[in-house]
Amino acid sequence: MITNSNIIENLEIKMKNRALLFSLILNGILLTLFVFKNSSDPKTPLQPVSILNQKNIQEKLEKYLHQEFLPLVLELNDDHHIEEGIKHQDLALSVLVSKFDFDIERLLKDVKRSYLEYIDSKTQMRKKLVYIKNMDVDKFIVLSQFGLKEKYPMTSQGLLTKIKQGNRDEALLHAFFLTKEFEWFFSVMGYSNRMACLNLLMDVDFSLLKTLYQTYCMQPAQDLGLQIGMDLCFKGQSMRAANDLLDKYFDDVTKRFSDEQLLKLMALFSKKTPQLVPFATKMLNSNRSQKVHIYAALLLFQYFDLEVPESFDLEKALAILKDQHHLCEKDGT
Repeated sequence: MITNSNIIENLEIKMKNRALLFSLILNGILLTLFVFKNSSDPKTPLQPVSILNQKNIQEKLEKYLHQEFLPLVLELNDDHHIEEGIKHQDLALSVLVSKFDFDIERLLKDVKRSYLEYIDSKTQMRKKLVYIKNMDVDKFIVLSQFGLKEKYPMTSQGLLTKIKQGNRDEALLHAFFLTKEFEWFFSVMGYSNRMACLNLLMDVDFSLLKTLYQTYCMQPAQDLGLQIGMDLCFKGQSMRAANDLLDKYFDDVTKRFSDEQLLKLMALFSKKTPQLVPFATKMLNSNRSQKVHIYAALLLFQYFDLEVPESFDLEKALAILKDQHHLCEKDGT
């Protein structure tokens, strides 16, 4: 005899089975979407391409590595295969991107980057180059025209590298000033003069600039000046950044920095800069540790070209500075 409890029990089993089936179907759909998204995501790293045992490709790559920019751009039109599905234009593009900072993303979106692993003929060490896999022929044509027509078709890093090498061409400076990295730093650091901002960025390795941009670019610019200035000082070891930090945030530095931070900041000053004297004087007239006082006194001796005694005594040093009118009496700050 079938009772109500049996009916309810059967219904519950059917509902559980349906729920399980629905869950399996849903998970399958989500998994498919995840795999599709990641397989099509340009940021997903592709498998490396090794040419360690491909003599012909290695020799062609070695030739390209010794060529200048324009000959390599012309090679972008050579779609002949070497072997293993790799074309001349593939290798030329790898060298252009890796060696010359060729800015392919300025024209192409969703570029899938991998890397090419090869043996350096001189060192016999394994090395890597950026490798763009399975790019359409029409895109090579676009990149070739871009490389031939654009005066400075480099990435932000490539443009800054050329500037650091002494190139002050107006078109080059203009191209760098239009990059997203420069525009962001210019805004964050509160400069009114682009050349002043450029001089600061030239003091620091581009990898740090890129990291700072990627880390903070989504945050309000007006709240970042002090933090970015500190990073440029302590991570970038830039004396120009240290002087700039004191120029814009003197009170924050002298009041909020720890003794350890102040010592690191003072260690950056190896030349005479506008903010050095007021900063060192402020530190000497503060209630900071003896280490801070000694370092500040040494900075003032260095600034005023005074001979530093072999046995450095802080009280005697202060007396010398006061006698020569390089130091005011303590103001209690």
